[in-house]
Amino acid sequence: MCQMQPLDAKPNIYCALDLEIGSLHLQFPATDDDVSQAMAILRQSLQQMELAIEDIEKAELTLAEALNNVVEHAVYPDRNSQIFLRVEREQDTLICLIRDKGRPLPGAKPPVGKPVDPNVARNMLPEGGFGWIMIQHLTKSLKYRRIKGENHLELVMPLANGPECPDPDVLGPHSP
Repeated sequence: MCQMQPLDAKPNIYCALDLEIGSLHLQFPATDDDVSQAMAILRQSLQQMELAIEDIEKAELTLAEALNNVVEHAVYPDRNSQIFLRVEREQDTLICLIRDKGRPLPGAKPPVGKPVDPNVARNMLPEGGFGWIMIQHLTKSLKYRRIKGENHLELVMPLANGPECPDPDVLGPHSP
């Protein structure tokens, strides 16, 4: 395994990429700017792992939403908190683990995203919750645990042409 090293251009972000086993580890401050920088590193790393562009984009979309949820809901207003992200490629899946020391998810589980009725007037739509619908749709497995004061969110995404690859044109409820 590569050593976690700070990146010269981004000294707040520690990164270890092991192309031999298809593994990326990132540690970065729980801020909007650092999440954006971590996402750029993620993209570059997944390209180096030779993932298909559609898999890279799906991983970016899913992880950006999950990481932004950590910043906005779990650790806010504590801007000294750190996020740990591990991404591992295993055959036809991408396994991602996000860890943080923020507040636990309500009910100790990810919210159940509910599709919106398209016949509802725009001013009657809920203000949030759409991100969880997307996350649940783009993953084939989503697990949350609270371990020793730390949130552990595991997201498993099927890779292109793998089993259970969701139709990217349809957002609906997550089914196990």
